[in-house]
Amino acid sequence: MSAEAKALGLESDPSQLAVIGIAVAQEAGVDPQRRGPHLWFHELTPPRPGRGRTHVDISVPADVAETRVAAAVAAGGRIADDSAAPKWWTLASPDNHGVDLAAWADSTA
Repeated sequence: MSAEAKALGLESDPSQLAVIGIAVAQEAGVDPQRRGPHLWFHELTPPRPGRGRTHVDISVPADVAETRVAAAVAAGGRIADDSAAPKWWTLASPDNHGVDLAAWADSTA
């Protein structure tokens, strides 16, 4: 889709785009129109009691992903795992809640 838009001379503002998923336990809740976040539930391995049990997935255009990671770190987060960068990073809040920030593969076309 990004390549087709570029071929038509269209420009986007990817700084406003994001897809958000929230993982909380054992059943999935997906909006078939993909207008809102999808929810799914699973057990943590290994189990984590107390704080740090929430995990959010965010997908953004590849050309803004590193800027978003830097903004999260500047806001007090930390990079927990960058072994898959620049495809995705796992970030953590000061309370150890997780965020996977993933770059859309087609947004650099």
